[in-house]
Amino acid sequence: MNGRNGIEKLRVGIACGGTGGHLFPGIALAEAFEKVNWEPLLFVAGTRIESFGLSSQSGLRTLTLPIRGFNFAGSVSFLSRLYKAYKLARSFCQEVGVRAVIGTGGYVSVPVILAARQLGIPTFLHESNAIPGRANRLLARMVDRVFVGLGPALSHIKARKVTVTGTPVRIEFLRERRTPQECRRELGLDPEADVLLVMGGSQGAMAINDLVLHSLEMIHRYLPQLQIIHVTGPRDYSRVQAQYKQRRMNHIILEFATQMPLVMRAASLAVARAGASTLAELAVMGVPAILIPYPHAVRNHQNFNAKFYERAGGVVVLPQSGATPGVFAELVCSLLANTARLSAMSEAIVRLAVPEAADRIVEIVSEVVVNSLKTAGANGRLRTGVVDISAVS
Repeated sequence: MNGRNGIEKLRVGIACGGTGGHLFPGIALAEAFEKVNWEPLLFVAGTRIESFGLSSQSGLRTLTLPIRGFNFAGSVSFLSRLYKAYKLARSFCQEVGVRAVIGTGGYVSVPVILAARQLGIPTFLHESNAIPGRANRLLARMVDRVFVGLGPALSHIKARKVTVTGTPVRIEFLRERRTPQECRRELGLDPEADVLLVMGGSQGAMAINDLVLHSLEMIHRYLPQLQIIHVTGPRDYSRVQAQYKQRRMNHIILEFATQMPLVMRAASLAVARAGASTLAELAVMGVPAILIPYPHAVRNHQNFNAKFYERAGGVVVLPQSGATPGVFAELVCSLLANTARLSAMSEAIVRLAVPEAADRIVEIVSEVVVNSLKTAGANGRLRTGVVDISAVS
């Protein structure tokens, strides 16, 4: 996009497709780049969660790549899709003049980072989890800089330079200033009654949905005024909604929360998986939580995420193997009955929040790009993401 006097916005490619854990930090980075006058371009995979997550981001430019999931065990079809995605990403980066590429992990990052490296474009990764995923482990040694959300990831990343930045959180979370009572009123709930927020990550979690449904009668018996906001995920919405219709509890059932900051701010306590993006959002919003880590996550990374937050005092970890309806109901009731403990947990989780994470990353990326342009013989002046293209093209 050209401006006046031959001035061009710098363009950054953000590979963030797949799950919400990759998408939402990518959107947060896009917002931060836009603040300093960069033009972000998102590489995605065309998943359903991307449709939900990007529904309120109509101004963002996206490119859908023909790749889904990992299969390096000799799958011809996977390698074919990977090569097609690589060629498409390479062509796109070259055509629009991308100056930097950052991947947030997951399979979409692989062809985009490889294409950028082949073109000599500065490359970066962000790893949100305490234990890095396969894509970031594969790519870490190739890129100019790796950013990590949690300190424990440092010992699992082999890269030229690694910086702890925190995990980027979308600007709508940072701007939410209403009280829990105001948010409950906006949602049509009793502003003075506690709210339990149930969510299973961007794709939902049938195990958590079942656990809560089987616990409702016990919870209602001891906390008859408790209200529930249940985010089911797309695959389980109809079944869960039908079950709640038989209950007397005040409730809201959502397939996907398009206004998650509003929903989180309304909550007294959350029940969630332990994806790093969800945890970063809970921390920014100051919501204490019961975490039930997904037991089949790659390298058990959700358990390591959860333990990091538990050590800080902001959450209670309940392994799925021990999460019976009785145990769960007792834990929910005991926490909601102890306002002093909930308040202490809220203060503890807020201390883990890094609201400036995206801005930190943008600052470092900008510095690396400026230096690379200078090294390439670009002596033009760069200010807040704008470069004189006559000096660098």
